[in-house]
Amino acid sequence: MRRTGSDTLSGGRPGHTHLFREVGVAVSPPTFLLHMWICYVDEAGCTGVLPAAISDIQPVFVIAGIMVDQTRMPELTFDFLRLKQQFFPGAILPSGLAPSRFFDWAIFEVKGAEVRRMLADSSSTRRHHAGGFLGKLIELMRKHHVRLTGRLIAKGIGVPMTGAAIYSSAIQDICSTFNHFLTAAHTDGIIIADSRNKEQNALISHSSPPRWERRPRQSRNKEQNALISHSVFTQKFKSSGDDYGRILEMPTFGHSENHAGIQVADLLCSALLFPMAIDAFCEGHLTSCHVRVGRYRVLRTRFGADIRHFQHRYQQPGNGFWRGGIRVENRLTAVPGADLFRV
Repeated sequence: MRRTGSDTLSGGRPGHTHLFREVGVAVSPPTFLLHMWICYVDEAGCTGVLPAAISDIQPVFVIAGIMVDQTRMPELTFDFLRLKQQFFPGAILPSGLAPSRFFDWAIFEVKGAEVRRMLADSSSTRRHHAGGFLGKLIELMRKHHVRLTGRLIAKGIGVPMTGAAIYSSAIQDICSTFNHFLTAAHTDGIIIADSRNKEQNALISHSSPPRWERRPRQSRNKEQNALISHSVFTQKFKSSGDDYGRILEMPTFGHSENHAGIQVADLLCSALLFPMAIDAFCEGHLTSCHVRVGRYRVLRTRFGADIRHFQHRYQQPGNGFWRGGIRVENRLTAVPGADLFRV
């Protein structure tokens, strides 16, 4: 039977209108079908064991990816640089100088951990400033149809944490969700993760570090990067077939100064998901420098619904189980993971 014009998307594939409802991206169908997507991955917290309720070991670990249409990256980058310029006009670069050109604002990084400190500050001005910045970041993510996936663990007291296994399974979860997204959209993509060879490694604190955590920093960083990529390699080249056929290569690693996407992923993990988890799962159960009573509630109240909407979730064929999105493991309390996004 000959298809009518209403059945065919101009320039796209016939009969695929349902794909846009499935992946939940509000863009014109022809544009969406033709473009590759990039998943930028970053993390917050550490995989160290939480030995006691009063320990200053970070009680949450989160690793997440933001999925972005690659044709939107130039505009998203410009929007993000302007956002930093607007909220941090007194910025100083690592060189000790102020940004003199617009593109210098890429080098100036607004770290999620610093925004988190601002949210907990005794100064209401600093708290409001941080909240305003994050509000604009959420608007930016909405404007560019960003989708999210990842894994979040609220640590149980004394519960073992195996760093290598956690990283491997979390990256595989992200790849599975990203691959589903790409398959539904009939397009391809790549993953770019933050290179683990900078100051963030100083935050990795293990009570019983695995073998690769006890190595010198340079060797450890290379080995961790290789571990992340190899966990995907084993799934792409196993004898039964490629589990991530729409992901073109193993995850590659970039310096965040050159990737607005990685910087946005850092803010998502460190300034939003991490403190939201502290408020939802840890407050009232832990006493440490990371638990700021009442300070982070505003994030769940103000941004929880948006972040929940940004997730790419789907039902697994056969059993109908829901997959994707931000997978929450609350090992500390009986509070359901869905409370991350609601109060």
